[in-house]
Amino acid sequence: TLSGASDTDPAAAHVLAADLAGAQRMVRLRQVLDLGDAGRAPLGSDLPSLHPSLLSTLTASALAAGGARQVSVDLDAALPSLAGVSLDLSIGEPSRQSGLVAIGGRGAGLKTAQTRLRLTASIADGALPDGALLRVPLYLELASAEARVARVSCSLGGPAGAALDVAPGIAAVWIGDISDTAFTDFSNEQMPTDAVMLDLPLIAVTARAEARLGSPDASRIAFTPQEIAARSTKTAQSRGYASSLTASLLNTLSIDAEVAGLGLSLPGGIAPLAETLTGDALAELDSVLETTLSILGIGLGEADVTVHDVACRGAALVH
Repeated sequence: TLSGASDTDPAAAHVLAADLAGAQRMVRLRQVLDLGDAGRAPLGSDLPSLHPSLLSTLTASALAAGGARQVSVDLDAALPSLAGVSLDLSIGEPSRQSGLVAIGGRGAGLKTAQTRLRLTASIADGALPDGALLRVPLYLELASAEARVARVSCSLGGPAGAALDVAPGIAAVWIGDISDTAFTDFSNEQMPTDAVMLDLPLIAVTARAEARLGSPDASRIAFTPQEIAARSTKTAQSRGYASSLTASLLNTLSIDAEVAGLGLSLPGGIAPLAETLTGDALAELDSVLETTLSILGIGLGEADVTVHDVACRGAALVH
C-alpha cells in the first residue's frame, strides 16, 4: 500500500463517507485494487491477504469516481495579521495502472495522485500608496509518489520478507499566477506567469520566485517477516527538502516596480517594501501549508508504504 492520507483518523473517514453517500458514481474494483497476475489465478490459489484501511479505501474510491477534485477555502479569519487569504486545492487522477493496493511480483507498483495548491495572501500596510493591498500568490505542485516491489525473500518453510523501492514526490513552489484552467489541467505541465502584486493606475509591481525540493531517487525500504505480520507502515524520506518550503523562495525572489504601461523602473522604496512584506507573508503562509498538507495526509518529501502479506508461491502485495 502506498498511503497518501492518514489511516488513523476516524473523523476524516466519517466525513468522507458522508460526502460520498449521495455521489451516485460507479467505481470499478480494478481502479482501487490492482490484482495483476493474481486476477487470473484459479479460485483457491494461495494469494496474499488484503488489509487496506477504511479511510484509504474511501479516499481511493473518491478519486477513482472522478467527481469534483477542486476545493476553494476562505482563510481570512485564520490569519488576522493578513488582510485576506484564499486557498485552492486540485487533485489529479491517479495513474490508470495504479490503485490503492497492488498484488504482484518484482516490479509491481503504485502511484499517488498529483496535487496542486494555490495560496493567495493580501497584505495591508500604511506605506503602500492609496491604501492598496499587496497581493502574494503562491503556487505549489506535488508530483506523484511511487513505490515498487524490489525484492521478495522466501525461506524454506519459514516466513517471508520483502523490500520496496519508494520515491516520494518532488515539490515545486512558485510565487506566480496560474489561471483556473491551467490549475485543473493535469494533462500538461504548467508554468506560472509573473505574479501581479500591485496594479495601480501609475504603479505596477510584479514578482517571481521558484524553488524545487526533493530528489527523484528511490529509497530501498525493507520489511521483515515480523513487520509484515504486524502490517507495519514505514516512511520513505526524500533528500534535499528544506525545513521551510516557502523560505526557499526568498533565495530566488525578484521584484520589479515600474511606471504602469511605460516599462520604466520606479524609483523609491516600493520594491524593497514589497520584498519585506512578501517575506512576512511567506512566514504566515508556511503554517497554512503545513496544516493543509497535514489534513490531506501529505508529508513533503515523504511516502508511507505497507507490505500486507507475501505468498512465496504467488505474488507479493504492496500497499
